[in-house]
Order: sequence, then structure tokens, then C-alpha cells
Amino acid sequence: MSNGKRGYPIEDIMDINFGEEIEKDLVGGGHALAKEAGYGVRINYAYADKYLAEFVGRYDASVFLPRDTRWGDFSLVSL
Repeated sequence: MSNGKRGYPIEDIMDINFGEEIEKDLVGGGHALAKEAGYGVRINYAYADKYLAEFVGRYDASVFLPRDTRWGDFSLVSL
């Protein structure tokens, strides 16, 4: 989706809500036939109010990747 406005009274704030006039040629949208999937996990462990261990993991897939490498593991451990 896209949109646009013009006539900002303050040039420093380019928030779409502050524009006075909608630019009709910039308002539009679209769609695509794409599928993605993902799973996420986060595990925290605290010991003696002093030490913290955390595991964060994601397992994501996209139809834009080749079938044999479609799924990817993105994980990290922090101590």
C-alpha cells in the first residue's frame, strides 16, 4: 500500500497525518501470491538473581527460496 500528502505546515515533521492535501496519484495498493511460515521460541533462565541465560530461535520459510533450502534456522544463545 502507498499514500502521500502535500502541504506540510512544518517541514521537520514528515508524518502523513500532518499533510493538508492528499496526493491522489500516490494512493494505491496491491497484492501478491506468496506464502511464508515461521516458528519462534524464547527461553530465559535466571540463577541467584545474578546470572541470566537466554535462548532465542526462529525457524522460517519462504516460497521464494529453492525447495531444498526453503527452511532456515536463526537462533542465538546469550549468557
